Amino acid sequence: MFDCSKEIIRFFNNEVALSKPEQNEMRSRRNANRNRLEKGLEKNEKPLPEEHVPQGSYAMRTMVKDENNDYDIDDGVVFNQDNLVGAQGAEMSALSVRKMVRDALDDGSFSKSPEVRTNCVRVYYTAGYHVDVPAYRRLDDDTLELASADWKGSSPTEVTEWYNNAVIEKSPEGNNGKQMRRVTRLLKFYKQSRGSWKPLMPSGFEISVLVDECYIADSEREDVSLYETMLEIQERLECDLEVEHPTRDEMLTDGADDANTRLLKEKLTEAVNTLQVLFKSSCTRLDALRAWNCVFKHEYWKDLIVEEEESEKQKRKEEKAALLREGNAGLKIAAGIIGIGAAVAVGSAIAKSVKETRSYGSKKSKRYGGPWYSSYRELMIFERSAREQFPSLKASNKRSGRRMWREYNLTIDVPEYESRQVVIQMKPGCGSAPKVATDGPTSSPHRYDEDGGELCMWYPKDPRKNRWIFTDGLLLLLVLIQFHLFREAWWRETGEWLGPEVAH
Repeated sequence: MFDCSKEIIRFFNNEVALSKPEQNEMRSRRNANRNRLEKGLEKNEKPLPEEHVPQGSYAMRTMVKDENNDYDIDDGVVFNQDNLVGAQGAEMSALSVRKMVRDALDDGSFSKSPEVRTNCVRVYYTAGYHVDVPAYRRLDDDTLELASADWKGSSPTEVTEWYNNAVIEKSPEGNNGKQMRRVTRLLKFYKQSRGSWKPLMPSGFEISVLVDECYIADSEREDVSLYETMLEIQERLECDLEVEHPTRDEMLTDGADDANTRLLKEKLTEAVNTLQVLFKSSCTRLDALRAWNCVFKHEYWKDLIVEEEESEKQKRKEEKAALLREGNAGLKIAAGIIGIGAAVAVGSAIAKSVKETRSYGSKKSKRYGGPWYSSYRELMIFERSAREQFPSLKASNKRSGRRMWREYNLTIDVPEYESRQVVIQMKPGCGSAPKVATDGPTSSPHRYDEDGGELCMWYPKDPRKNRWIFTDGLLLLLVLIQFHLFREAWWRETGEWLGPEVAH
């Protein structure tokens, strides 16, 4: 499996786990809520709580970042049963206690008033998150009962103790919150990675239970542990969609075909299939990053992909630059990297059979009374293969007075840089130096005119192997233009001109 363990750990630390300031903010809100409750109870002449009991993901330390600040802080409050009596001395009902807590918290500072719910009082904050305050009463035997629809036995710390003990027992190490807790939080983050999933997925508590059942530890690889746990949960849900409460005799899911766990199973199946690329011997880092991005759909992975694409692009640039430093003598190798080496070889070999004719080419060429391109056979041989490799190539015959020439217009892709629009004019008498102009930046040490419009691609007295002549054919000319444009772009980027050069 391609190793992305470091990337997964950084993803967890930077994007999944709450930062210290965020944790401090949560703690501050929780403490402010506790103070508000006690002040409100005292003001309303109601009994004060014996203790506050943090619970849920806050106490289990499995909270994850949420882009909408939709955080749920559970902070229970415990009263002594003997103090929970009404004005007539009768025992307070569960609903009366929840209303008492709500009235104490509602000090008029909230834009949305605290709300009495079935198992708690919910306090809403404008930042987006909320604090749930379940109320308990302590009986004479020191057990607790929750103020729900009625009073019912409950232990607000049993789930926290169960989970924390499992983390200690099953995780292979003690650093950074332990691996099982990290995997839990990564999967909780995964289930909310698409906005449309969030209300349809299992609760965070159900995810914690499934991780406890299916967690696969790996002391060396964080990514392996995460993948294997995902696979184990997916296979477990294929057999059974129900999830049982870990400390009570009750089910967390809604029947044998629970819609939430079914959706989780389907999405995990897709994720596991996406990650199969990691097991291919041909898998690159870019392939792996793209696969993990498909799983989490997060800017963290997108940024890594962009960085890796730029890195690979730079490597390709440097490979081509190394070949072009040899000059045009390394043409076949360089053309092979660009991807048209075979076409260049074939096109050049065919073109070499063409004799320099008519008004274009050698002064000793035989004349037939018209421009060289008036011979269909010679024109086709000269242009053969060029159109296949450069589909945008367009040709036209131009005339100005008595002067006639052949003109080519096309888009040339400059490997790893922007493509350029190129115009080639093959006028009579210009021999092996057709006029080549291009759009884009003009700064270059090797252009003819002052405005930088015409390329200077070789020195006329260069050895034959380093320059183009008419019998080489059009395709080879286009490739040399491509190389020259690459050299110019590289020079603008690095200040280095690739290959030999003659000062102008």
